[in-house]
Amino acid sequence: MYKVFVWITLLAGVIACGHALAQDSQFAYVASANNDYLLGFRIDAVTGDLAPVPGSPFATGQMGNNQVVIDQLGRFVYIVGGDGNVVGYKIEPFTGRLTPIPGGSLKPTNVESLAIDPLGRYAHAVQAQEGVFLASVYAYGIDQTTGQLSLLPGTPLPTGSDMASITVDPLGKFVYTPNQESDTVSGFSIDLANGTLTVIPGSPFSVGYGPQSITMDSLDRFAYVTQAGAGTTWAFTINSSTGALMPLIPPSFNTGAVGAQAVEPRGMFLYSAGLQGVSGFSIAQIATGMANEAGDLTEIAGSPFGPAAGPGVYPVSVAVDYTGTFAYAAYYLGDIVGFKITAGNGTLTELPGSPLATAGATPAIAIARPRAQPMFTATQVPALSASSFKSVTASAINNLGEVTGQAVLVGGEPLAVTFLYNGTTTDGFFIMDGNVSSGNALNDKGEIVGNFTGVPAGTFLLLTQSFLFVSPGVIFSLDPRAGGESTATGINDAQHITGSISTGVCTVIFEDQCEGPAGLGDTHAFLDVGLGPTDIGTLGGNFSAGAGINQHDEVVGSSNVTSGGPNHVFVYSHGSFHDVGMFQGYPSQGTAINDRGDIIGAASPPSGSAIGFVYRDGGFEPLRGLEGGTSSLPSGINLGGDVVGSSSVGSGGANHAFVYHHGKVMDLNGLVSPVLPLLTSAAGIDDKGQIVASGLNGTLYVLTPIGDFPF
Repeated sequence: MYKVFVWITLLAGVIACGHALAQDSQFAYVASANNDYLLGFRIDAVTGDLAPVPGSPFATGQMGNNQVVIDQLGRFVYIVGGDGNVVGYKIEPFTGRLTPIPGGSLKPTNVESLAIDPLGRYAHAVQAQEGVFLASVYAYGIDQTTGQLSLLPGTPLPTGSDMASITVDPLGKFVYTPNQESDTVSGFSIDLANGTLTVIPGSPFSVGYGPQSITMDSLDRFAYVTQAGAGTTWAFTINSSTGALMPLIPPSFNTGAVGAQAVEPRGMFLYSAGLQGVSGFSIAQIATGMANEAGDLTEIAGSPFGPAAGPGVYPVSVAVDYTGTFAYAAYYLGDIVGFKITAGNGTLTELPGSPLATAGATPAIAIARPRAQPMFTATQVPALSASSFKSVTASAINNLGEVTGQAVLVGGEPLAVTFLYNGTTTDGFFIMDGNVSSGNALNDKGEIVGNFTGVPAGTFLLLTQSFLFVSPGVIFSLDPRAGGESTATGINDAQHITGSISTGVCTVIFEDQCEGPAGLGDTHAFLDVGLGPTDIGTLGGNFSAGAGINQHDEVVGSSNVTSGGPNHVFVYSHGSFHDVGMFQGYPSQGTAINDRGDIIGAASPPSGSAIGFVYRDGGFEPLRGLEGGTSSLPSGINLGGDVVGSSSVGSGGANHAFVYHHGKVMDLNGLVSPVLPLLTSAAGIDDKGQIVASGLNGTLYVLTPIGDFPF
């Protein structure tokens, strides 16, 4: 009873503190060079509109604000003033209201620019030296309670002359400062234990005339340096171990940038503030030759975007929200213009009602995701031990915290392997003779089932076949038939397996196609209890597919009642089919079943959206989408009946991962540290409440509840 009480109390606290936190609130803070105040806005997750937060505007006590810096944990915001002083505020997590950090103006003086590491432990500043045309880099510790700054030993460190800005990389390993007078970029590595800085070997790195600012993608692959007044951006690859910068070939691109740049969180697009408007560029993800290196920039069709440029009317900075859905440009005369980002091609569409706010001349803008107390810690699933890959997709997590799924490797031909994360390392496995495979489910023994593409003996045709992975080197093809197709989707601890299997086999092949009167036939669900896949039939129609199996050998899936008819959810138990029905009268599929017999799945209305559901105690419960969302797709359920999956949001941007607990659908992004990227989907949840979720930047995370989980 105690465990249940702790979890309910914690989540109830989150819910009671406001709907906005559960939906992962974001706030934009804007300062201008002509005013001594800071404006605060809540970002509407559906429309992108900006609404003033309580108490806005907030007095800064100084004129000439030229930079807004956010602690990525969403606790503090700092203003760098034109007089070189730094003023700090604490952010109230639920409202976005600001209260001054005790002491008013903080200790750093003559500051030109400030940057904070992703975990909010250290601040690094470029500070001018009195009486000389030089600057130095200082490191400060951040008091985790008050937000006050204290100078760290070993600083300052000298660097090039007349620096304009300072940047900490997104992974918190390196610091970079463009040196305008010496046409170089200085680089420093951060000691993660104490925040002190060490010069990166090879620093400073040569760059084109007058480097002004530097921006990196979220995975620390590429760095982009703007040149003051030249409209040129120099591109570099980043050595992930040392932080050294290596120029691309060609090294520079005409971006029109005169102000700050921003890379959206997927690392797919870069946006530059320039005299012609906001220019957008796609970032090449894979090297295809000297003319198209990874990191190259190609202007997006329709760029530049935004209001027509004119004297004094141009953007000076750009900020992108962490979902990659909205971009905000601060214009020289003070207007804040909002844009919707098209996920597929990066084009910007001006939001209705823009400009959304006015802040006075030369505004600076930054976006925060505050938290009261994260409910989960996060462990990033490491990359495959010996291979580079484009993307990793999780399918399931077991009660040991092990994860399986598919990793797509870098290469010219399709190449994907099944992976197993054992809680420490991630290893990829080629399955049988296939070059494409996917782990679809695993049990608490670490045994994996899935499917691979291979050429069965006696044929020349690529077919999808099911497999059982017991341990490295101990892998079996489940379907003994030459020319048959099958896929395995569920396994329990008794090594009993379900999935789907073709009723026919391919015996006639012409031009790599299966032909003949029989062919592969219909698809039916199967159950394998150690004797090979056994066709268990259908609800009466011509189709069925098994999706999940529990420890009682109950199989859930979908089947039609009449040939060609809509699918119903079924449960197969003790040799018999049971028709669960259709949710809201729409074709429905069952996805997973727990040991209590609770079922999750989704219905497919004509609109094309998915409507998730839980079936328990003889009735359906809808899994409603998150704020403004029209679809939800559950992926995993644990013994306690908690469900995870993916939901759309009203903005039409990237999906958000959700957790369903005690009748509440909550955005997982509102329950984790804001340092994490947007979690777009959750593939599974174990009985301890551990969740495997995918980040927008292509990374995987295992989330562990802080406190006990209700079971």
